[in-house]
Amino acid sequence: MKCPQQDGIRKTLPGSPASLSVCGVAEDRALGHGRHARKLGAVRAIEIRGFEAAMVGDAAALLAESWVGPVPALPADGKGFAAIGGGRLVGYLLSPEGSARIRLHEHAARGDRREVYRRLYAAHSLGAAAESHQIDMLVSDTVAVQTWFELGFGVDQIKGVRSLDTIDVQRFDIRRADPTDVEPLIRLMIELNEFHARAPMSNPDALSEEEARRLVVDDVARDGGAVWVAVDGPWLVGFMTSHADGTLPRVATIGAAMVEEARQGQGLGTALLARTVDWARETGYERCAVGWTSQSPTSDRFWRGHGFEPYRYTLRRVIQSRRVPPRV
Repeated sequence: MKCPQQDGIRKTLPGSPASLSVCGVAEDRALGHGRHARKLGAVRAIEIRGFEAAMVGDAAALLAESWVGPVPALPADGKGFAAIGGGRLVGYLLSPEGSARIRLHEHAARGDRREVYRRLYAAHSLGAAAESHQIDMLVSDTVAVQTWFELGFGVDQIKGVRSLDTIDVQRFDIRRADPTDVEPLIRLMIELNEFHARAPMSNPDALSEEEARRLVVDDVARDGGAVWVAVDGPWLVGFMTSHADGTLPRVATIGAAMVEEARQGQGLGTALLARTVDWARETGYERCAVGWTSQSPTSDRFWRGHGFEPYRYTLRRVIQSRRVPPRV
């Protein structure tokens, strides 16, 4: 590119260093336009297709680029979308049937990850009929998190991990649950659900007694897990469940946990956590994990205060109804 001259002298911009000339600005603009043109061309070159069984190997290799530990198996009949750029797979987004939540291993992107994710979600959202969309993201993956924030998602659930260091706590009567505890556990499980229905959590999903019973019975009978209860004389006033994590190796994950509202703030929750951590260490686990509702000030304060460091977000976007009212 030929530099424009004025009387044989490079013209500098007013109020700028002498080295910044009109010629230099013109060159920078030309180079910038070239970069933008190349990026736009690359964006246009991304093709979105339906995910196919033949893509599973390439998708697993793409996931392995950022996955720590053994890569989870991807379903051969996985439904979803694939992004193709430059003749190779640059991203995928699976949408398991019957689930509105896309888990960590069910998506990945490389290259211009922001644009790849945006294109994949555009295709996904056309066929997703759920009232809300959910996707798991690593807290450390700031590019992906910011991209999905821009797509209208917000943090709904946080999952954190901590070591199995002993927790010093005052003594309470903590024991392992048995089948005779099912009824009081159902009462506490329903109380936990009612707590999450309040503001600022505002979870509208009600838990029936039948559903609570099924959850409690399964937790008490689960192999490789434990339910610890806090008792005060004949009364069961708190509980905490734990089991092997479904994704993280050698990690025990805490499930449901609750202390009667009237007994909160007395150290019972910490005592239940201390017993759970001891059990996890004795059983051979290496770390402990728990998920909590981001909007809950009680849960967020308790779990972070006991050393759980967030590593995963579950992002959620509520889909507003777009139904057109019938004409009268």
